Amino acid sequence: QASQASQAASQAALATPATPCEEAAPGAQAEATGQPATATLLPAEVCGASTPSGSSGGCLTACSACSGTDAGNAGMVSTAASETPTKVPRELLLVSWNCGGFAKAHSLIRSHYGGLDPYLRRVGAAIFCVQETKTLPGLLSSVEEAKQMGAISEGYRSFWAFNQLKGKLSGFNGVATWIREDIAKSGVMATHEVLRDPLDLEGRCLLVDLGGLAVINVYAPRIDHEDGERLEAMLEKKTRFLNLLWKRVEELRQAGQRVVVCGDLNLTWRPRDCRLTRRWVQIVDGHVVGGKDWPVEGENGSCLPLADVLKAQRVSCIAPAEHALARLPSVSDELIVTESFLLGGVQVPVGRALLAVNGEQVSDLESLRAALQRDETATLDFGLRESEIGELGVSPHMHRERPCAESLRSVLAGGGLVDSFALIHPTAIERFTCWNQHLNLRYSNCGTRLDYILCDEATAATLVATPTSELAGADDRHPGHSREAALQAATSFGRWHGALSRSFSEGEAGLSIQQSDMRLNDTQFRPPHTGLLYTPPSYSDHVAVCALFAGLDHSGTLRLSVKATRTCTPWVAQPGLSSFFGRGTKRPASASLQS
Repeated sequence: QASQASQAASQAALATPATPCEEAAPGAQAEATGQPATATLLPAEVCGASTPSGSSGGCLTACSACSGTDAGNAGMVSTAASETPTKVPRELLLVSWNCGGFAKAHSLIRSHYGGLDPYLRRVGAAIFCVQETKTLPGLLSSVEEAKQMGAISEGYRSFWAFNQLKGKLSGFNGVATWIREDIAKSGVMATHEVLRDPLDLEGRCLLVDLGGLAVINVYAPRIDHEDGERLEAMLEKKTRFLNLLWKRVEELRQAGQRVVVCGDLNLTWRPRDCRLTRRWVQIVDGHVVGGKDWPVEGENGSCLPLADVLKAQRVSCIAPAEHALARLPSVSDELIVTESFLLGGVQVPVGRALLAVNGEQVSDLESLRAALQRDETATLDFGLRESEIGELGVSPHMHRERPCAESLRSVLAGGGLVDSFALIHPTAIERFTCWNQHLNLRYSNCGTRLDYILCDEATAATLVATPTSELAGADDRHPGHSREAALQAATSFGRWHGALSRSFSEGEAGLSIQQSDMRLNDTQFRPPHTGLLYTPPSYSDHVAVCALFAGLDHSGTLRLSVKATRTCTPWVAQPGLSSFFGRGTKRPASASLQS
């Protein structure tokens, strides 16, 4: 009930005018997240009221705590120590989402919310990037077609990169970026020639130039590991793609621009970015490298799925309850076996943890005794606790696509880019962005984190450190960093549910009944923050990631050309380009335009 009330309050805030903000002690955000004070830009007393118009910087209505700000001077706030207004830089929310086919996603958004523009205003996005649009330029060749597809939106300008390959591959990939008018009014240019390589023909990258800020929207190649014949070639292609991407990022940084890279990288770089059972571990001398005394059968130096290791360490005993009670002296208060014993004809080794009795989890000796007294016969399951495993093992991508995963890890470790989610929410686990929809894996939260918003270190300093406790799915019993909260977020507290298998062939993955439940659909909207937006399962097999910036200065000289930009907006006629892309953009006469 508490969690439902919290969600209702959030939805009400999005649907009603902004209310006065609640003051909090300075530094409260930093304490709540455990982040250094430098990671929290805005004072805690800055107004966090949502703004229906899509602007997220200060109140749009009179607010005593914000000294009566209005739309014209949003961002003027008063601190707890003084009544003198202090000007706080406006916030900018960037949202990135693999929509899995923009035509279908846009159709649902238009059906549910009347169009893309009101949807983006409700999200609060200043910059909206989507991947896997699966849209061809011929579908956006006229103004009318562009309006139907959402490419022309009342409050935004959009730019597109298309897959230019011929044949059966032509309808895949594609990325698009929407820039809100107030951000774009000083001028904006774009190009799909990001890598300066034939890979640009696949429509996987789009660079939008806002002057002082470059936003690169990316859909990295996905490797099909079932295709053994092409595996090596696909791995080489993906590695080259990433290396060319990091090279372009560095060029932009050297030219003095801030850089944000967002999108679906089809990679996991941390063990916690996938479900624990999907990790891989190495076997040396019959034991797991980095583990305790966990004997495992396997070739020396080989790798095994962690799920197989957990299964090998599991011991199940069926015995009279009185026999199990007699073994309690060999079990510690933490339910760890301290002395090996025989139970039900099965030897239980030292170090194993008692996980469950008759299928019921037990946490201490008291609950164990109570469980053993309920039935004459008991089934005791011993094994390894997840807390013992920690960060053991590597992600599937580090195991199968090591050059690619190491490329991402290296650019994050010392290459000048920062993973915004990992920075702001370092303790959060199982916060995945993609699930296998046809296996209903979202509803058990068995997924991976493939979607990122990366930025240079100077831009990362402007990230708003949303407390992890405010992530979707958190409640009084389950803190925001926990796996339970992550599951509740993925399923909207169990209200999103799996599809019937017989419905898969019908093309809707069995979600047609749920897709029009507006009470569920509306739970995707949250106040602007750095984290995730849990879009409905019917929209895509991915959810959106978001990053909130404050004081992000994007002013500067545009470096891209009108010619390059025109290829990203096929519906725009040549004579009207200057008015569409922004007037008054100054360029050095000697500077050569980048494509």
